[in-house]
Amino acid sequence: MDLGGERVRERRLARSGRAAHDDERRCWNPVHAARSIIDLSPFGHIDLRVADLDTAFAFYETLLPALGFTATHHGVAWKVWASPEGEYVALTESSGHVANENRIAFRLASNDEVDRLAAVARDAGAVGLSGPKPMPYGPGYYAAYFDDPSGNRLELYVRPG
Repeated sequence: MDLGGERVRERRLARSGRAAHDDERRCWNPVHAARSIIDLSPFGHIDLRVADLDTAFAFYETLLPALGFTATHHGVAWKVWASPEGEYVALTESSGHVANENRIAFRLASNDEVDRLAAVARDAGAVGLSGPKPMPYGPGYYAAYFDDPSGNRLELYVRPG
């Protein structure tokens, strides 16, 4: 693995006259250093509010690992699932949570993956599952829509090309 990104970062810090703190070093991700900026997804993380953390935890503990968020970093107030690349989804309880019209969509590789993960979501307690079905948003767009137990809207989809 090329660790050149870390050496460049350390040289920049040295030129700036400040030392890297241990927590800054831990945040550096060698996976990202090995990819070009063009290959990076702009997605970093989602901090999602839910009405009841225990109920939401049971739902997301089934769904998120199936979506590839397999590393967990759970505390008392926050439950976090991360991908191997470092993106993550974090849940926390908000007593005044009210679901709105926003939707979080997860892009998948194939119709079969949409079908499989829609079944996972259904079995985990998804509310109002619609699809999977072809959608008129472009050739090959195929999706399933549902709500989590707090009413947050989610989508699983594939869009070829």
